[in-house]
Amino acid sequence: MTATEDPEQEAVLEANERHLLVIAPPGTGKTALAARLAGRLAADLAPHERVLLLTFSNQARGQLGGELDKRVPGDLGRAVVVTNYHQFFWSAIRSYRSALGLPFDASIGSQSRRDALLRGADQATFDRLTECQRETVAELRFPEFRGDVAEDESLARLLAAVDEDNARGHLTFGDLGGLFWRLMAEYPTVRHAYVDRYPVAIADEHQDSSALQDAVARLFGSRRLIVLADPMQLIHAWRGADEQRLRQHAAECDRQFELKTPHRWAEDVGTGIWLLSVRGRLDGATPDCHLPRNVRIVRTDPSHGQNAMLAATRFAALAALRSGAKSVAILASKNEQVAAIRSYLSRNGLHPRQLGISHELEALAQLAEQLPSLSGKPLVERALSMLFGLCPTIQANVQTQIRQRLELNSSRKAGASEFVRKVLASIDPIYEDGPLAFFSGLTGAIEVARNGQHQFPGEDQVRLFASVAATGGSLEDQLEALRSRLALLSHQAPGVARGIMVMTVHQAKGREFDGIILFDASASSFPPNVDRMRVFYVAVTRARRSWDLIAPNGRETSYLRALGDRA
Repeated sequence: MTATEDPEQEAVLEANERHLLVIAPPGTGKTALAARLAGRLAADLAPHERVLLLTFSNQARGQLGGELDKRVPGDLGRAVVVTNYHQFFWSAIRSYRSALGLPFDASIGSQSRRDALLRGADQATFDRLTECQRETVAELRFPEFRGDVAEDESLARLLAAVDEDNARGHLTFGDLGGLFWRLMAEYPTVRHAYVDRYPVAIADEHQDSSALQDAVARLFGSRRLIVLADPMQLIHAWRGADEQRLRQHAAECDRQFELKTPHRWAEDVGTGIWLLSVRGRLDGATPDCHLPRNVRIVRTDPSHGQNAMLAATRFAALAALRSGAKSVAILASKNEQVAAIRSYLSRNGLHPRQLGISHELEALAQLAEQLPSLSGKPLVERALSMLFGLCPTIQANVQTQIRQRLELNSSRKAGASEFVRKVLASIDPIYEDGPLAFFSGLTGAIEVARNGQHQFPGEDQVRLFASVAATGGSLEDQLEALRSRLALLSHQAPGVARGIMVMTVHQAKGREFDGIILFDASASSFPPNVDRMRVFYVAVTRARRSWDLIAPNGRETSYLRALGDRA
């Protein structure tokens, strides 16, 4: 069934009420619906008005833009602004930076640097804040986003520290929402211009919204507000998401819909129906549900612990690739499990890829800030750390050899292998020229490793370093090139990834793969509570063709029973 033949979607498109809530489980054609809705609503706008189509990730933004290009004619498509919150905020902040007291060269830096600044301003108050509140301190100046944080002198000290840092041109991604809302609050003329420009808002993946993001969607939905959400995918509570906001939309909306027709599995409708049945079983309903043949529960010997699950994971990945899968995601619930899986696969002939560098932006922002102050051996060690992080196939004993030969003396290369000598030769200029040679030296070492048949899963980051090295010029020229590329990457959707990828379930949200392998589907990783149930559901809905769930025998999560009778 195509999106244009789906009566559920057609009902949403025909609805004329101002405020709609659409419950949209994975695979039910939400992206196509959002694009078609935007095109239809754009047809009724004045020439200066735009539909604001808001989502969260760069990946989702890219998918929405692609659907818009396919389904909406050019003139109408140009009346739709597809963006994510950070991109939208940053665009407004740059346009009005003088009004906000920001210097012209204000740029986004690292959160760890900001955390140190806030600790210095008031350690006790900083410690009491949640991780989300620490990252978005700028939003706490507004009572509507303060939650249980008291408005007192200690909070004022943190806000003053943020303001002073901003005035020096130092921002973090967490500042952007607060700065945008401040712009709307302090400048009614600017607020009126924005509201007049965007009278229609479509809020995608709105179960993930923070209080401020929900307020933004409501602000720009003065004429029409369409909320697309799935409470079963609410797994970012630590980032400010709250199911109560969806309940409020459900209570206030003029009409509510729920999509129940699978589109992602159009060539295998049975799989789509199975996943919707799994959703019902997890949510307390008891629909019939039979485990499809392309879903495998792999039970390992619990006495062999993690090693047994790692071996089973490798076997499942190979089997998926041999069956024709182009993309296989190995999903885990913890970052340390991700690291163990990547290491194991790399040591055993499989070289997982990375999905862009979004999770590395913080480390690279720190690099841009710290590089000018480094020199000598610490600077060289930083280059090596980045090399070894990018190239998991350089054996630990080889890494040790290189690190042991960093001291500049005549015998440092004696007895070393050819590979070690070449790596040392590549990074030697960093000793002489300092940070100025950092990127060229690192790029040279990367080429040595590549010529030695080593694997680089993070090709995006490799290309980033090569482009900065090619910039030449002064150190400031290179750092500015790094910052500008980081800003660009933070707003770009990654391309379609192929091969084996390893990530947490949270990192996989919003993505699709031919096959998924869920590592450690045990009761310890997925205990019986609503938060872990939703994480489990997000994991199993990432695949299009095949599912492998690895668990120690006798210690499986109870959620496996929701997959079907054979489980």
